[in-house]
Amino acid sequence: KQILPTIEQSNLNMTYRLKPEMSSDNLNMAMQEIENLLLAGDREGAVVKAVESELWAQALIISNFVSASAYRRVVARFASCTMPESSAARTIFHLYAGYGMPDA
Repeated sequence: KQILPTIEQSNLNMTYRLKPEMSSDNLNMAMQEIENLLLAGDREGAVVKAVESELWAQALIISNFVSASAYRRVVARFASCTMPESSAARTIFHLYAGYGMPDA
């Protein structure tokens, strides 16, 4: 995975990770597959493909229309895959996703 430049926050060095830049051909293929899955009515499959391709915006938007639990899983996966463990943002995203909070 590509390592972005270190971001200093509260005197901590943290690195945020993103998937290495995808070629335009691979991006087009992933987007075409997501579109085909959506056209076939397979929202869950489209979310899986978007997450596998680390197309986080697409995964978050589509999962919001699958279910609340699907959306929370994508938020948690996004935070885990892109933010360092010591990141306050990662902790907050996990809380937003329902981790560490009692079931209602």
